[in-house]
Amino acid sequence: MENMHNLNITNHHFELIARNELRVFGVSDVHSFNDEGILLETTMGLLTVGGNNLRITKLNLEQGEVCLRGEISTLVYNDDLSSSSRSGGIMSRLFK
Repeated sequence: MENMHNLNITNHHFELIARNELRVFGVSDVHSFNDEGILLETTMGLLTVGGNNLRITKLNLEQGEVCLRGEISTLVYNDDLSSSSRSGGIMSRLFK
């Protein structure tokens, strides 16, 4: 059973349905969220989900799964959070 748990967290992928529902797997933490952006730490790096009226509908970090709904407009991976906010990137615009 322990091996199944580890497999779920390391197997990072996501399912986007009609740009208004997103299921993300391999999530280890939620760093921040509001109705315009959600910052997730995944096994493949930081993932920023941008859009409007975003809300988390399911959060299960033990299984590494996050589900959200809203108007999804961007999915951006970034391995270095500090450089993106200094340069005025999407992170600084989303989380003012």
